[in-house]
Amino acid sequence: DGGHRNVIFDRFQGVKLDVIEEGTHFMISWLHRPIIFDIRIRPRSVPSITEIKDLQTINITLRILYRPRAELLPKIFCKLGFKICCTKSQFDAIELITQRTLISQRISELLIERAAQFGLLLDDISTTHLSFRSEFTSAVELKQV
Repeated sequence: DGGHRNVIFDRFQGVKLDVIEEGTHFMISWLHRPIIFDIRIRPRSVPSITEIKDLQTINITLRILYRPRAELLPKIFCKLGFKICCTKSQFDAIELITQRTLISQRISELLIERAAQFGLLLDDISTTHLSFRSEFTSAVELKQV
């Protein structure tokens, strides 16, 4: 199928290093077993609750578009099989609101670096939700009035 790649497991040689694309290929059924990987871009929404520099608790949700690197599929399969973080923020509440673009960029860089270790490509990372505890929000609203 389009958007899929195969890695061949050979009963005598183990996992072959070639990545097989779509199409018709010769295979001996009792000797070879295809392991099919979906390499299309997939979304994942990741919610997290964490404390920031000024000890406020925030809820943040990231939307990540990811896919495995096709050329690394044999390595991914050997290392992880079929199994496919949290950093304390260096920012306080005001910085989270005023420097949201910079913070999103830093989160993206960290996630891209971490995903590369597992042979994953992250195509897009977006901060889709950012909220503070209700007590903190109420205190800010009272301060503004």
